[in-house]
Amino acid sequence: MAWSYTANPGGKPADLVRLLLGDTDATSPLCDDAEVAFALLDQGDNAYLAAAWLADRIAAKLARDESFSASGVSISPARSAERFREMAVALRREAGAKMAASQTESAGALMCGAAVVTGARLSDMAAAASNADRVQPSFDRVDQAREAWEGWQ
Repeated sequence: MAWSYTANPGGKPADLVRLLLGDTDATSPLCDDAEVAFALLDQGDNAYLAAAWLADRIAAKLARDESFSASGVSISPARSAERFREMAVALRREAGAKMAASQTESAGALMCGAAVVTGARLSDMAAAASNADRVQPSFDRVDQAREAWEGWQ
């Protein structure tokens, strides 16, 4: 099993995946390099989602093992599997929060009720606004606010 960790999570996505999983000990690897590479590929190079995907796989692997006790010591892979499932949920939540934060940082985020429109950059919006050939909108936010205020009166 090929395993590597260079302690460079800021510069190497595979290292971030291993750090998020707690897979930084070469003497007790949780997954090999090919699995980490596949998870990153499968999850669109999102290290948090890749780590969550791997956590689910590790949980499945642990869940099939039997618990046993010997000389007063108990080992329960099922408990470890549950912890990895919880980790996967937490990592997905963190991935979602990071994606939401990056979307709200882009100036094109417009929220209306439950609808969210994202993806516009400030430079794209400025270029569109300065384009004289562009079809002008029939309303703007000021008109909408005025109409909403007049409707309440």
